[in-house]
Amino acid sequence: MEEFNTIEKVKSLFEQVGCVGNDNNYFIAYKDLSDPSVMGLAGGMNNGMEFPYDAALVNKTERGIGLLLLKSDSIFGAQKPEKLHLKNNEYIFISNEQIVEITVKKYALLNSKKKKIAIKTNTGKTYKFFANVDEPMLPYHNDNFNRFAVQYSK
Repeated sequence: MEEFNTIEKVKSLFEQVGCVGNDNNYFIAYKDLSDPSVMGLAGGMNNGMEFPYDAALVNKTERGIGLLLLKSDSIFGAQKPEKLHLKNNEYIFISNEQIVEITVKKYALLNSKKKKIAIKTNTGKTYKFFANVDEPMLPYHNDNFNRFAVQYSK
């Protein structure tokens, strides 16, 4: 977590991969393990096998969405930032032209502390995440994620 615990460090990480824009929105999102397709249970090559990461640092810019992949050393993955580290500097960029739809919804009927995120692309891939509304250890997350959630809430 030391690699991304301040906004300055996160900005620097995204600058290193060329993912900066005039409007940057940085937050952390975790792989949504509640979806069977993420775990490789819904047939074929899908999120679980094709995208082997536990979380991502996200930067939504005016050009698209950058994802710096994060991995946990734990067998069970991690849903806490202090358990995560950058995954071999692996990076994915999804341009606006590739994005079909972005949705942010309640994670569960009675859970207002988490939100589901789905990024559908025109290549047939869907990136499924969840994000905590509040990440006390990452001060930049709360305002940025709230801004993202408001923009794409369904």
